[in-house]
Amino acid sequence: KVAFTGAEAVNPHTLDRLSQAFAASGFRRAAFYPCYGMAEATLMISGGQRDLPPTEVTVSLSALEQNQVVESTDTNHAIRRIVSCGRAWLEQSIQIVNPTTRRPCSAHQVGEIWVSGASITQGYWHKTEATQATFGAVLSGSESGPSNQNTFLRTGDLGFMHEGELFITGRLKDMIIVRGRNYYPQDLEATVHRCYAAAGPNSCAAFSIEREDQERVVIVQEIASAKDLDFSDIAKSIRAQIAERHGLQAHAIVLIAAGSLPKTASNKVQRSACKQAFLTDSFDAIYQDILPVQPADTQVDNQAMPSLSSLLSLSNDRSVSAAHLQQWLVTRLANTLQRPTQEIDIVESFAAYGIDSSSAVSMTDELAEALHQELDPMIFWEYPSIEKLSIYLSELCEAPKPIATV
Repeated sequence: KVAFTGAEAVNPHTLDRLSQAFAASGFRRAAFYPCYGMAEATLMISGGQRDLPPTEVTVSLSALEQNQVVESTDTNHAIRRIVSCGRAWLEQSIQIVNPTTRRPCSAHQVGEIWVSGASITQGYWHKTEATQATFGAVLSGSESGPSNQNTFLRTGDLGFMHEGELFITGRLKDMIIVRGRNYYPQDLEATVHRCYAAAGPNSCAAFSIEREDQERVVIVQEIASAKDLDFSDIAKSIRAQIAERHGLQAHAIVLIAAGSLPKTASNKVQRSACKQAFLTDSFDAIYQDILPVQPADTQVDNQAMPSLSSLLSLSNDRSVSAAHLQQWLVTRLANTLQRPTQEIDIVESFAAYGIDSSSAVSMTDELAEALHQELDPMIFWEYPSIEKLSIYLSELCEAPKPIATV
């Protein structure tokens, strides 16, 4: 009659698959009971109505990356289905709080989930500092009372309230923050799963590391079988999908043997352990592709970067040939990736090289200024290779033909 689910942020696709698989045996989707709890709260924090099917909302992924909740069903853009974990019961109280300012979040905002109520435990055994940090949270502008009635348990989970119900979005400590935007690792992992589903669920870990004062994304993926696989193609596909769907450049793609990804006894991926294994070079990698990192003010020893202005001066009619643009784009891309120009293939997609939205905007601005054209960064996706983009731009800049006189 009731199937509780709540050990992780509830995945709607898992509910779909299980419902379909066991429908023939009489399983009802309405039996699912998504809920949220912690040992620190004597388990139960929130849950739904027993006889009602799970509710969910579909939100814009780009808005979610900015901690905003915007409902969307536009399949032309990245969206995410999020399942409700119900509402607080009895004397429990849930607050969505900005973890930095400690102020309650406004409606339609993602924040840390804080909980108070009679079932919250007193703390951790003989761990005074950890107890105070976790169980003694106080909202900004308020003070804790003599009976701790104004103190909260900081769950470390992120979520939002919608129509009185709690929706979990992820873990605060797992959040990947790149250029001020928040990326949930499970979203990146779901994208990788679409690229390479052979290894099954829970076979990927996404996390970030710091290199040259910048957060950089690392993807570790289990490979089901090493037989007759082109590891380079798998890594290239993963990097392309991460760039296309999330606008991120994957710094490293690491492919490992099936069953070797660090997990808990309940089969949860341990992202922090994966990060530590990567930093200490402890993975027994089958294949890895790691982009070299140089300080921002250095370049690899490529040919000198030709200016687009100088390319313009090579043509008497002020047009720019596709060959000139190819030369510039190859060198510009090589410098961006810190790779030799010989490794840049003009027919390979920009996404396969992991060109993210920031790099696309930067190169678009340079092209637009030199060519005196209004250009949208989307041209890097509409004309997704150096060959196609250079042909498009050369035709765009083609000098007008003289008008014949009679």
